[in-house]
Amino acid sequence: MILLAAALLGGCAHQSAPLRSVPPLPALELQQTPFFPQQRYQCGPAALATVLVDSGVQTTPEALVDAVWIAGRQGSLQPELLATTRRAGRLPVLLEPSAEALANTLEAGYPVLVLLNLGPAWWPIWHYAVVVGIDRRGWLLRSGTERLRSMSRKAFDRAWRGADRWGMMVAHPDHVPSAATLEAWVRAADDLAAIGQPQAAERALAAATRRWPDQSLAWFAYGNQRAALDVWPDAAQALTKAVALRPDWLAAVNNLVTAWLALDCPDRAQPFIPRLEAASEDYAAMTVREFRSHQPAGGCPYAPVPASP
Repeated sequence: MILLAAALLGGCAHQSAPLRSVPPLPALELQQTPFFPQQRYQCGPAALATVLVDSGVQTTPEALVDAVWIAGRQGSLQPELLATTRRAGRLPVLLEPSAEALANTLEAGYPVLVLLNLGPAWWPIWHYAVVVGIDRRGWLLRSGTERLRSMSRKAFDRAWRGADRWGMMVAHPDHVPSAATLEAWVRAADDLAAIGQPQAAERALAAATRRWPDQSLAWFAYGNQRAALDVWPDAAQALTKAVALRPDWLAAVNNLVTAWLALDCPDRAQPFIPRLEAASEDYAAMTVREFRSHQPAGGCPYAPVPASP
């Protein structure tokens, strides 16, 4: 029984935290970010096209309207933007709700799609824009019909806070942005797999093991994805690294046992069975039962584990 990383991480929604100030930064503008002037009811498609094209996807706002624009709401909702990004083979990575995370993402070279409330709390006016820079006065945006709109920090902070400081960057599976956190990257990759993009998810998680080679979660998630593709030797290797980095992580131990059983190597699973037997979790008991009922066929591709002296 394989436990998924996303389920163990919990939901990806975050709570708005107090907005921290950003230390003074040199003027920064991602001038290569494309610009699509907004047409009526198309701030969502235009903003999404901006970040998708920036990531290497060939598309236009017109091509995205049917996927993200909801006529009944006269606008777009975040789930549609996220799903459309995944269908394009890219990872929508949600930012931590802070100005510091926003600035760090820009410094890493990624524009950020944000949702703003340009009206009062009691009469919201929702608007998607793309943050492409920062200067001493505030933030620089691709917004509406303006290729480069400057918003003061105070005005932007108020509008962003009114939309729960929602923002995302769009990343290629092979390249982990320096501003991304491991947890956010794993969630994004697992979501990519869930909509039928397992190869892209596998590439993203392989990239995570290169970026965070000393983090158990990276190897755990990568091992799970290799297991999902029935590449059990790779799964066992990755999960072995996950357990070596964090021996007390029951979920990683459980999945490693499952991988060894899939490879018909119960002798390699045997040392971990006492750990599962001592656990109270139902999934551990289920894996122990699978171990007890396993009938070796003699097909283990690995040498037997040496007997203890």
